Amino acid sequence: NPAFNIDPERVALGGDSAGASLSMGAALNYKKCLSGLLLYYGWYGLRDSCSSRLFGGAEDGLSLENRAFYQDSYLRSTEDLLDPKMDVLSADLNGMPQSCLIVSDMDPLLDDSTTLASLLEKAGVPCELYLHQGVLHGFLHYSRMLDASITALDQGADFLRRVFVL
Repeated sequence: NPAFNIDPERVALGGDSAGASLSMGAALNYKKCLSGLLLYYGWYGLRDSCSSRLFGGAEDGLSLENRAFYQDSYLRSTEDLLDPKMDVLSADLNGMPQSCLIVSDMDPLLDDSTTLASLLEKAGVPCELYLHQGVLHGFLHYSRMLDASITALDQGADFLRRVFVL
């Protein structure tokens, strides 16, 4: 819509946690319209992984019970788990916009991010992956306490500046 004065060459999607998952799912429908994806520690379809077994609990809100609750909150049925917008790791990733994935080494969703980064690269999509040491899922929200949070925000901002050529 021209009334909004939005440059169609400068549109990106992003989010953290569920926001990253939803952004990635939406991007599958709008890949040709997007310049970039900025994804902080999202769930992209892995149902079991080493990181999901090793990490997550009351301290970060991602216990197995929490994850089941979140999944049930935005899926109509278990059949939705097979939808490529939910299981993006099985989707056609060719033509996706350049992407930046940021995650921590103690996140139950670590393997989702590293797997997605590998699949994007395999599909020829420019992809940056940043791994932060010693912080939990949701660390982005603690910028007053964690240097890793500031660094991750800076990495995201730098990525968007490059995407938008600012």
